[in-house]
Amino acid sequence: GIGGATAITLAEAGAAVVIGDIILENAEQVVQQIKSSGGKALAVKCSVDVNVNAVCPGIVRTAMWEKMLDEGSAFLREDREDLWNRFTKDIPLKRPQEAEDVAACIAFLCSDLAKNITGQGININGGQLCH
Repeated sequence: GIGGATAITLAEAGAAVVIGDIILENAEQVVQQIKSSGGKALAVKCSVDVNVNAVCPGIVRTAMWEKMLDEGSAFLREDREDLWNRFTKDIPLKRPQEAEDVAACIAFLCSDLAKNITGQGININGGQLCH
């Protein structure tokens, strides 16, 4: 499947990978394929009662954004803060997200309060993307 193919590709690129499957033998087959090519891999059996969700942050001023602002301001010959304000001006809640906003969502999803939430992509973007 796509998970096994991804693991093989990552292993070929030099990554050590862990393959999880609800059927251990399936994971072990992929691991053997990776090891036969000289890669490093481990097979683990996964439980079916694991909640899987995605957290999708909006604009968070991180080191990545700082680099983008440096490069963008140099390329556009525009002040960094003016450029930042252009990126964030259309956020409906009128503020960019902070790392703590993302962390709070992750903490919630890891808590018993979210025990019945799975298969969701949760946007933390101040309303910039709604669906």
